[in-house]
Amino acid sequence: GVRWLGRVEPIEAVYAAANLLVLPSLLEGMPNVVLEAMACGLPVASADSSGSREILDVIPPVGWLLKLPGDTEISEALASLSDANRLASLGAAARRQAETRFAISVLARQYAEAYARMTGRATAPAT
Repeated sequence: GVRWLGRVEPIEAVYAAANLLVLPSLLEGMPNVVLEAMACGLPVASADSSGSREILDVIPPVGWLLKLPGDTEISEALASLSDANRLASLGAAARRQAETRFAISVLARQYAEAYARMTGRATAPAT
């Protein structure tokens, strides 16, 4: 079932108690909630926004990209909760992606490199 908790701290406790993060929003940049869930080893089902696509469109998969909020794919992702092995596999893959592709050191370097390109500097400043 679904429980509405409101604001909860520490959020890691909620991720640890969950089986799946569902983000049906179509308008997202780089959604921190997806990165946080992945870092906690939680698989994700997200609407196919550009930010979620960038995060979830990886091999091996770490979750599901859904065509539209309310689409049958959300129901299918939720129905897959009965497959504990699949969820554990997706959660482990999500954690690995969070630790490698989306670690703060990696993202900081990528931002520094992007700013260096935009400002015309030859190299990014040291981070």
